[in-house]
Amino acid sequence: MSTQESQVQVRFVTKSAKYTVPDVPLLVPIVLKRDGLSELVNFLLKLETPVPFQFLAGGQLLRTSLASFIKSQPDLSAENILEIEYIESMVPPKRVSEYKVDDWISQVCTAANGAVLVGCYDGTAKVYDQSCQLMYNLAAHRSAVKAVAWMHSNAKDWQAPQTTFLTGSQDCSIMGWSLNQTTPTAGDVTATNEKGPEPSLQARPAFECLGHTGSIESISANRSGTQFASASSDGTIKLWSTREHSGKSQATVNETKRRKLNGSAIPLKRALCSLVGHNGAVNTVCYNTQDERFLYSGGFDYSLRTWDAERRVNLNTRPGDKVILDLAYSGLSHLIATANADRLIRLWDTRVQEGEPGVKLTLSGHRAWVSAVDWSPTSPFMLASASHDGTVKIWDVRSPTASLYTVNPAAQDMEESGSRKGQKLLTVDWSGSTLASGGEEGVLRLTSVEY
Repeated sequence: MSTQESQVQVRFVTKSAKYTVPDVPLLVPIVLKRDGLSELVNFLLKLETPVPFQFLAGGQLLRTSLASFIKSQPDLSAENILEIEYIESMVPPKRVSEYKVDDWISQVCTAANGAVLVGCYDGTAKVYDQSCQLMYNLAAHRSAVKAVAWMHSNAKDWQAPQTTFLTGSQDCSIMGWSLNQTTPTAGDVTATNEKGPEPSLQARPAFECLGHTGSIESISANRSGTQFASASSDGTIKLWSTREHSGKSQATVNETKRRKLNGSAIPLKRALCSLVGHNGAVNTVCYNTQDERFLYSGGFDYSLRTWDAERRVNLNTRPGDKVILDLAYSGLSHLIATANADRLIRLWDTRVQEGEPGVKLTLSGHRAWVSAVDWSPTSPFMLASASHDGTVKIWDVRSPTASLYTVNPAAQDMEESGSRKGQKLLTVDWSGSTLASGGEEGVLRLTSVEY
């Protein structure tokens, strides 16, 4: 690099009122990277305690030197004044707690107050508090629990009577559960609070949903809690109402096979409808958190589909390149993130019309299948992913080629496929400042994420 190009003019800008520097161009060494720029901004701010900063140039997180960034931008040169936005760096993730269960963890779902609902391959569902203390242990199904969901995930008082959560299983059934104030009696087979047998809340079956002919792979409840959707390996999505029970199942269900609790039949619920269109198993379904008329699904046919839950029709089909294992919708960015079987995360713009390119961006960094994704509830840019490589990665989508942090369990042996032997991660959930994850190890991990 020539001498005249050894420096570049930059203008630092920020949206943070407390960290504003003078709005004038500065001549800085073109070899500076993030750490050097952070030191410079701290010097300009005259901070007693240094604050680490990240930097955005051209809408991208700066992960290289200024020279490399300018070289990668065909419309830029060292003669331009480069505007650089600075933001506080994310605090490194911190492991909060963990808890060992008896079998693989298929899915986790966190309520607003931090209670974690866990589905396990031994047919149980468990509820833990924020410190990973077991609160409820449910013998929920005859086969593996593959999907769990809180019906009122935004409710802080999740222990209020009638608050309902859902479990779906390989036994083709969905169970709705409610928390009721009762006094345990002899022979009571409901799941009681682990703190003791005194009068307390009990988790009891509220209803059972039958009608799918394949494993329940995913459950999503709408924001108002009036409806939920289930995705199944039978290739269909079914919509269910929470407002009333049908009193009988669909015609394919034998009435004599109702499960009973203390001699009483569990009410059976009839599906409102079946959404048909996928060619093969449907792995994931998710409601639009801003407009619950719409929901999205993905599966083994590589397609991402948009459905109208009111009209019960397929509005849009976006073809993909690989099997979609999971998806998450962000109401802040209006993007859908999909976890794919080719080690990539794809970001889809829901606002484009059918026939237009749907994939806006891909995130790469995992070494095996990406099994699960979830957006930050407070940032349009932050995303978490879990993978068969045994890691959880935290992403800023403005840096698509490298994650911000990788949350690693203890070192393991890596298989040729990139998967970690016996320790594939299958699920991740981001609620508030906590990431919950689990998988083959049978370990529920809670990680604190602050930014």
